[in-house]
Amino acid sequence: KVDDATLAYNKSIENGAFSILEPNKTSDANGELILSSIATYGDVIHTFVQDELYEGLWMPGFEQLNVKSNCHEKPELLFIDHIVGNVEDNKMDDWKKYYENVFGFSTFVKFDDSDISTRFSSLKSVVVRSKNWKVKLPINEPAEGLKKSQITEFLEYNNGPGVQHIAIQTKNIINTIRSLRRNGVEFLE
Repeated sequence: KVDDATLAYNKSIENGAFSILEPNKTSDANGELILSSIATYGDVIHTFVQDELYEGLWMPGFEQLNVKSNCHEKPELLFIDHIVGNVEDNKMDDWKKYYENVFGFSTFVKFDDSDISTRFSSLKSVVVRSKNWKVKLPINEPAEGLKKSQITEFLEYNNGPGVQHIAIQTKNIINTIRSLRRNGVEFLE
């Protein structure tokens, strides 16, 4: 969400971003919003949303679903904590620089293969963040190990880089997991 999707787009392009969607106004009876988008690693797209003049459900064309649900408990999910991207070998620092140049992010922390490893596998990671700390983006790349890195497996399975996971903040992870399970969410073992 941005105050000015046109300004955010133009500044990003000036700073080296690749265009996906030039600023575009869309509207319905609930008002209007402006969207613009830029490319990043793999097929990942960042979209700037300017919605102060929109009072609808989410954006034009979306309607409230009336679905009967078995969800009885609120899982108390607070907000997105971070979004992890996996990129090709020797590309992590390129994407770190991209986020620094395009968004003005700074490096929060950096790990090498000796920091994140097991006996068989390892990875390298750098975490970039926005100035207000609301956006944190760890960027991972494979590192040499006795076996194939989990990042290499991700890249092969997905035919290239992309978002590995989205972490959501909660005050009580045990209660949240219990509520989500009761509401029908299945977890990996």
